[in-house]
Amino acid sequence: SRYLPAVISREIDEHAAREKPFSLLLLRPPHLGEVGLHETADAKDVYLQKCSASILSTIRPSDHLFRYHEDQFLIIYVEANLDAANALALRVQTAIHQEVILRAFHTPGFGVSVGIAEFDGHPDPADLLRRAEIALVDAIQSGDSDAIMHA
Repeated sequence: SRYLPAVISREIDEHAAREKPFSLLLLRPPHLGEVGLHETADAKDVYLQKCSASILSTIRPSDHLFRYHEDQFLIIYVEANLDAANALALRVQTAIHQEVILRAFHTPGFGVSVGIAEFDGHPDPADLLRRAEIALVDAIQSGDSDAIMHA
């Protein structure tokens, strides 16, 4: 989203001024093929809508949710340190697993990968995003279902 850098910059300014933590969670639900569904444009749209609804059900109104790239979601988890971000990651994974459209296709390889980056005082939003992306790549490459990694 074109608004994402502005929103992250605002959160950096607000949290740095008050010396409060916040975290980014970058999530990648499994691709449709990984849960046994045929990948069509319509099916992918419905699937991603269901995933986003599951994520929205777990976050607070003060948090922010963005679609990130084609098949990922980004949560800006305000006033939340790494421990709180880990707890949210687990809740999101559970919520996505419990989504009706996904329950029928739950297989041992089904997993929601999560990369977490906690605000470390660096003023550049791109740095925080880059760290979340690295953590997500680590989570995906770990081979573990429902991997959560930190940058």
